Amino acid sequence: MNDLFIITSVINTPDSPWTYTKTRSFFSKTERYLQTIETIDSIRKMIPNATLCLLECSSLDEIMTDNLKSKSDIFMNYYDKSDVKLYVNSIYKGAGESAQIFEYISNNDIKKYDNIFKICGRYRLKEDFCYKNFIGAYNIFHESGGSISTVFYKINSNYFNEYKENLKHTLDIYNQGKQYEVTMFNLFKNKYIHYPKINVCGRVGVDGTLWEA
Repeated sequence: MNDLFIITSVINTPDSPWTYTKTRSFFSKTERYLQTIETIDSIRKMIPNATLCLLECSSLDEIMTDNLKSKSDIFMNYYDKSDVKLYVNSIYKGAGESAQIFEYISNNDIKKYDNIFKICGRYRLKEDFCYKNFIGAYNIFHESGGSISTVFYKINSNYFNEYKENLKHTLDIYNQGKQYEVTMFNLFKNKYIHYPKINVCGRVGVDGTLWEA
């Protein structure tokens, strides 16, 4: 399989709050950087043949930038791209993530890939992650109630165009305060397989609590 594995990342976070909390990040820039390295290393270990694409949008020093570039197949920092940065620095968390992915897949050839895997930076694949469970011509999400987790999911190539349109839709309505996870759930409804156990974990950005599924 020819897979693209996208990591969305904002290592050096702005000071602005989210809609649901004043705390943008519980972790320091250095801690977020090291956690992102763990994200990359977990993917390299569990899916070594995937093309690893790190999408960043913050001001980083040269050492961090060079190291992230060396560990990634593709490294894009949209910090100087004003339209993406606007979404990333907004109070709506999902808008920034959508903008980063939409920018990349709109300007690069993704047709050569069989699947797009997406994970939030600082989260990682656990030791019991099983790649063979994700092989197949279908989308995979972890669902909870009337929403999906956008921490980690898989989009099959049959749905790439729809994925792009759905990301654009989330950006079009982002200032209406609609929750990203609910919007994506509704747009992809009945077009994915729900995995109750995806074997992904990480520390929640706003308070440091452990999240795993």
